[in-house]
Formats: sequence, C-alpha cells, structure tokens
Amino acid sequence: MISDLTRLTDAFTYSNEALNTFTWIDHILCGSTFDSLITDCHAHYEFISSDHKPLSVVFEKIISSSELLIDVESSNNTVLDWSNVDQHCITSMC
Repeated sequence: MISDLTRLTDAFTYSNEALNTFTWIDHILCGSTFDSLITDCHAHYEFISSDHKPLSVVFEKIISSSELLIDVESSNNTVLDWSNVDQHCITSMC
C-alpha cells in the first residue's frame, strides 16, 4: 500500500525551485497490517539538504519498551558474557 497517499493532501516530496517544479515522487510503502497502525504522516519541508523532502510516519504502539526487557532470573534465556572477548575473537568472527 502507498500509505502516504491517503494521509497527505497537496503534498510534494521533490522541489526544483529554479524551474518552479514541485512533484510527489517519494512515497511510504507498507503492508496492510502496518498501514493500519499509522497514526500520523508528514512531509518535512523544513529540511533543505536535498531537493527531495523526507517523509515520516508514526505508528501506534507496536511493542512496548517493557516487553523488550528480559528478566534474566525468571527466564530461560542465555545471557552472553562479553567481558572475555578480545580483539582476536572479534577479528576471527568477521
């Protein structure tokens, strides 16, 4: 789905001020599940680092930060001890 089309009106993402040309050629693509979670969409005209204007979306809460924390004592997850890793170990893994 082109998620920004239904959420923005009179938007442009490309500007060529020398030719007075403004078009909407950049888009946000999402599957229908993620599209349904979008709560806000913006074209950021305040950025002047390129002739393309960035687009952003905000999703409603997909996962809470507390769900990312692991309670080591009550879980069966292995916790890696990186304190013994030396440069040789790092180099051999790359």
